[in-house]
Amino acid sequence: MTLLSDFPKIQCPFVRKIYQVNKDDYKKYGRQLQLREPEVYLVTDEINPEYEWVFNDPDTIAIEKLDGTNVKLKTENGRLVALQNRKNIIDPLQVIRGKSFIVEGVFMQFKRVMLKIIENKQVKL
Repeated sequence: MTLLSDFPKIQCPFVRKIYQVNKDDYKKYGRQLQLREPEVYLVTDEINPEYEWVFNDPDTIAIEKLDGTNVKLKTENGRLVALQNRKNIIDPLQVIRGKSFIVEGVFMQFKRVMLKIIENKQVKL
């Protein structure tokens, strides 16, 4: 697979806040949810004033960011030819010990975008 150029960390345009987790819930579910402390750092629907410009373009689509991972992909003739997490190449066919959650996220987002395009009648099938 092709090594793509590195890119800066993409910052979230939404405000994030720390919420305390109930101590009993933390003891019961903390390990399963991979929590290090009885608190969670979650995104809110409030837009960070420094990033309001992100939503100025009417064609902007908000997507999911999985596990804090930024990815870059390259397509040629409608085919995925390169997928990368900053400096690390991701093999979409490496499912046993690979980063399958990234590949799943890419394809789920592609499906959402295509459905939106079809609903807006921008593409005829």
